[in-house]
Amino acid sequence: MRKIYFILAIAVGVLFASCGGLNTFLPIATNTINSVSFSELNLEREDYNILNTIETSATVTIKYNGSMVTIFDNNGLKLTYAQGKEGMVLMSAEGVLRAGFLTNDYGNVNLRSPEQIARAVAFSRLASMAKEFGGDAIIEPIVSTNVEKASRNEYVYNTIASGKVVVIKTDK
Repeated sequence: MRKIYFILAIAVGVLFASCGGLNTFLPIATNTINSVSFSELNLEREDYNILNTIETSATVTIKYNGSMVTIFDNNGLKLTYAQGKEGMVLMSAEGVLRAGFLTNDYGNVNLRSPEQIARAVAFSRLASMAKEFGGDAIIEPIVSTNVEKASRNEYVYNTIASGKVVVIKTDK
């Protein structure tokens, strides 16, 4: 009887060892827009028009539940992590991350950071708004992130991004 339990234990161990890790794919849609300060613009005031000042926000929540961590927004993005021997392991991903960047800070988003996710979503919305106005660039962007404790195990990150939409005048 011991021999059967021993063989069964080895078989179960081999079975679990042969199971591969979970490959999870998160689609990311990226928007970028040029960002310049007044000093970098190197144009005379009559060379460009400021179309409008725009502002947008993004909210991302992180919820802790034992060894599980869930990061989500109100547009269907949901990332679930489990604390493992290797650190935080992505267990599931739902939705699409709509990430935006200013050209001078383009990079990858740390998907374990709700602050970076909120910032990327706010920049994506800012770039989309600037495009709707027909803008060529955003000057003097301002970004502010606030975090509040919503409950014992939940934090809400709110990022507000704003800037002036600029269109460069073309030669006639």
